[in-house]
Amino acid sequence: YGQLADALKAVMPKAKFALTTQTVGCGQDGFAANYGAGWNETQHRKILVAFNREIEAYAEAHRADGFVGCIPIHHGIDPVNSYHTVSVSANARSEVKIRRFDNAVHFGTSGSRQVGDMLAAWLQCHWNEL
Repeated sequence: YGQLADALKAVMPKAKFALTTQTVGCGQDGFAANYGAGWNETQHRKILVAFNREIEAYAEAHRADGFVGCIPIHHGIDPVNSYHTVSVSANARSEVKIRRFDNAVHFGTSGSRQVGDMLAAWLQCHWNEL
């Protein structure tokens, strides 16, 4: 990321940058739908918590370089209602249909709107710093 930021700053020396944290995804059903037994919600969350700390530390360490902050979007995503779901049988022999996550990390419409709301709120609060 540092190389990308350096390249952008070279051609846009007056630009201000803000980083966003990464969201941790939905429940285990979404991970099972996307990755089977190869990846799970718990491992993903553990890695993303550490990664988000690195993003926040990088933004803070480079504040003088034109970075104006870090937008913690992972705090504002509803992990239950913001991801894609699909109607499936409750079990292999059931005629009852239930909704399950079918995408581990990509938002549905409401999740995308939540991200937009967080970006807008951050800009309103930090506009004078830009």
